[in-house]
Amino acid sequence: MSVEIRSVQDLVRIIREHPEWRRELLVALLGDEFLQIPERLAHVEEVLARLVESHERLAGSHERLRESHERLAESHARLTERVDRLAESHERLRESHERLAESHEKLIEEVRELRAIVEQLVFRMARAESDIGHLRGELLEIRYQQRAPALFGYYVRRPRVLNVGHFLDDLREQGHEFTHDEWLQLGAIDLLLSARHPQTREPLYLVVEVSRMIYPDDVQRAIERAEMLRQRGLNTYPAVAGEGIEPEAREMAERSRIFVLLNGVAIANGIRL
Repeated sequence: MSVEIRSVQDLVRIIREHPEWRRELLVALLGDEFLQIPERLAHVEEVLARLVESHERLAGSHERLRESHERLAESHARLTERVDRLAESHERLRESHERLAESHEKLIEEVRELRAIVEQLVFRMARAESDIGHLRGELLEIRYQQRAPALFGYYVRRPRVLNVGHFLDDLREQGHEFTHDEWLQLGAIDLLLSARHPQTREPLYLVVEVSRMIYPDDVQRAIERAEMLRQRGLNTYPAVAGEGIEPEAREMAERSRIFVLLNGVAIANGIRL
């Protein structure tokens, strides 16, 4: 069957009348690739669908990443703020430490100065105490020298205070010899009394060591100095006088029968027979 085609309208009419020719006509006009377009379109739609899905997932990830970034930025801001506060606190602490160190150094210097002042004060107080003690001792010696007849008169007869230097010089004129050490020892006698024995009325001498507090060495000096005069034929008795006596010195005095006078009262009398 032959078909006469004179115009495009004739071609359209014939294709409509014979729809089975459309495929062959399209292949003839567009080639075999035209027939693959629907399949390719379907594939493209599938790829586009996956791409859209992937894009949506990527967008979700992006949103989560953005939110995470915002949280990270907020955390970073808070951390930065904390670091700044920590740095500021550290700076204040450093300044406070420096002030404390300066205050500590100043305090050390003040303590050193105070220690020096205290040491000087202690030294001066020690010297003052020593001077006062020495002065009190001298005043006590003067008191006993001035009041010896009254203080010793109850225990011996007619006590008189002798000048030690004149007494020694008289002994030397009488022919008694002294070594230099003996002369110094006897010249240092605190109080030398001449008196008479309370019972026998025989002449005697008292070698008195005067000390505010009587120590064993005071007792020992009295014994040694009295013995030096006894060796020269003088009836001499050692004695100690003061305001107080140490137990060891008292025991020593009682054992050696030393005359002990405390505040005008005899607590040991070695003169009695």
